[in-house]
Amino acid sequence: MDFNRIQKLLIVFFLTFNVYLIFLLIDRMPIHSTQPKNSSAVSVVQDMKNRGVIIRPDLSAESEELPLIKTEPNNFLRENQTQLKNQRYSLNREGLLTSTFIEPVTLEFDIDDSTKGLSKENAQIFRNKYLLDETMFINGEAYSNYWYSNQEGILFCRMTAVDGTPIVDGSAEIRIVFDENFNMIGYTQTFQSDYTVLEEPKALISSQEAINILEGRIETYLPNDSEIVSANLSYYQSLSTDHFNVYTPAWEIIYYRHEGTITQSVIVDAVRGFVADSKTSQ
Repeated sequence: MDFNRIQKLLIVFFLTFNVYLIFLLIDRMPIHSTQPKNSSAVSVVQDMKNRGVIIRPDLSAESEELPLIKTEPNNFLRENQTQLKNQRYSLNREGLLTSTFIEPVTLEFDIDDSTKGLSKENAQIFRNKYLLDETMFINGEAYSNYWYSNQEGILFCRMTAVDGTPIVDGSAEIRIVFDENFNMIGYTQTFQSDYTVLEEPKALISSQEAINILEGRIETYLPNDSEIVSANLSYYQSLSTDHFNVYTPAWEIIYYRHEGTITQSVIVDAVRGFVADSKTSQ
């Protein structure tokens, strides 16, 4: 058997083994709760409304489908960092780029304490004027999903995957920080390589069922003064190894507590039905 044939067989073997390892690890991931029934979810949502919880998004009992995806570790930010100008930056071992602009950058549109999010018009201005500027951000065009948190004074620019679904766990985003005058003063950036679909799309829990899961846990039970501002399908990094990362569909639920002006972001695994992450900001 010649060398080329042996090399090809080895490549096929390692690719097959890699895929097998991914599914083995996914199957061993813990399941913390079972998926609730739609009828129960509807009842819970109604009970929340009855006790004063405001629900802004239209929740649905319908199940959608998305596949699991995989990315591979990369050095993209490290290899392209020298293009950045007029800022002081550093990169850590995990690939997180942290940067501070030498001079605050004034936006060409207005935001203030009352700003709840970016309009489509302002998002387009921000993309064209700032994100696409290669001296300000590395490959900014890859970040096409935007969310502004006025409690934190941070603009989140996220990479997206299948059907434009955003990656929301922080591993594929630019997080831009503003000063008290709403000028850009710095940012952090993470980056993921092109994704690969692992398997056929999976049936997901509905947004109503995701809310039901939050209500079923003491840690994420919504107080009466809560206002759910969004419930969106997303991806989060459910598994990370030295050779690959696996992303699972999830519901990102963001709600606001009027007492204490607290914003809570919760990620609910949409395949297995458990709370994967929860973050609080004030």
